[in-house]
Amino acid sequence: MMSDSNVVRRGLLRAGALLWCVLTTIPAAAVDKNTVVALVTDKAMVKIDGKQRLLSKGKTSPEGVRLITADAKGAVLEVGGKRESY
Repeated sequence: MMSDSNVVRRGLLRAGALLWCVLTTIPAAAVDKNTVVALVTDKAMVKIDGKQRLLSKGKTSPEGVRLITADAKGAVLEVGGKRESY
């Protein structure tokens, strides 16, 4: 028979694992609209679901949007594993 502390510990571990799974999958799925506001070499000001983010090349926003490349002509963003040019 398991002690009460072991039951609580197991429950917390399961809850933590579930929370981690939810938090790591929501950002990429939750992005509805991206708008590139400004471009410079290797940086882009992007509006993601209404929030402005300054992204540097190779960096990922809290919403899960990653800047692949940027220059004065355009930017390539990766959202949920798919790349789109802007």
